[in-house]
Amino acid sequence: MLAFLAADANEAVTMYYMLQAVKIEYIKLERSLTDTKVKGWV
Repeated sequence: MLAFLAADANEAVTMYYMLQAVKIEYIKLERSLTDTKVKGWV
């Protein structure tokens, strides 16, 4: 998923896209992703 997000935007894979992919996966799992868990990612 990460690579597809970056490819759709015609950009390199960065931590921004990693965070977006993780958010999508957490939503699928019906779990909350706190700022503490991703602090310093971007």
